[in-house]
Amino acid sequence: MNYSDFLDSVKADIKSKIPRDWSLNIKPFPKNNGVMYDGLVITRPNLNISPTIYLNPYYHRYLDGANLVDIYDDILKTYYRFVPEESINVENILDFDKVKDNIVVKLINHQRNSTTLKNTPHIDYLDLAIIFQIYMGEDSNGYSSITVNNQLLEKWDTNLDELWALAMENTPRLFPYKLRNLEEMLMSSFADMEFPTLTGSEANIYVLTNSAKINGACTILYPELLKDIAEDLKEDFILIPSSIHEFLIVIDPMNNPISFYDEMVQQVNETEVADYEILADHAYYYSYSQKKILFK
Repeated sequence: MNYSDFLDSVKADIKSKIPRDWSLNIKPFPKNNGVMYDGLVITRPNLNISPTIYLNPYYHRYLDGANLVDIYDDILKTYYRFVPEESINVENILDFDKVKDNIVVKLINHQRNSTTLKNTPHIDYLDLAIIFQIYMGEDSNGYSSITVNNQLLEKWDTNLDELWALAMENTPRLFPYKLRNLEEMLMSSFADMEFPTLTGSEANIYVLTNSAKINGACTILYPELLKDIAEDLKEDFILIPSSIHEFLIVIDPMNNPISFYDEMVQQVNETEVADYEILADHAYYYSYSQKKILFK
């Protein structure tokens, strides 16, 4: 079954299992890095919001041998799990005073999102871009958010400086950072298995993300966080952008050149990271003495 037939099959099956006065559509949605995904949206009377269920990963599951019936059931279960109980009051979103406590940041690749950034208030950071979102709570993608665009910024009658100040208060509060040693993470994830002790440079790898483990790469922006980490480690470190969700902090006793880590990032991006989750194609260097990221 090709992808087009798969979408038709999903639509027909789900449509047969929902009430007749509900509508169902599959349409393309832009994601990070200019990637387009096909999303299934079920619209119910008297409810102006619905979770978007992206179907591309389900097709890959089908190609890997998953049963279609199981896929249909999982899609419906996901919908019922995340469908909100009531509509969103659009007027609340347009009222800055009602959303300002939920303004958060997201860190994305500047070049890969150059088209989107034309209509998105942002702050250039290194070769990346800081954008702003309204955190709306959980949904089928982990949590629901609305990206702030130029029209919304104008409606709010505010500016980037105020958004940045609010986001630097809200984001660490809503999504506290999490820093764990990689070995400890692996040991806890595979507690029932015998796991070899990591040696060499692997023993000096830490995972930096947030409490939601979603869009956690932005934790490098948290005030004084990298400085405090460097103070604890008492040395320089490499920042590896494993995805938009996290950074790896690497203390390298072998003093490998930064190009060594650049190649590592590029290989992982090509083989392990979804296109829409790539943050950068190279590593960064944090100087303990200068208390900042050095980037050329």
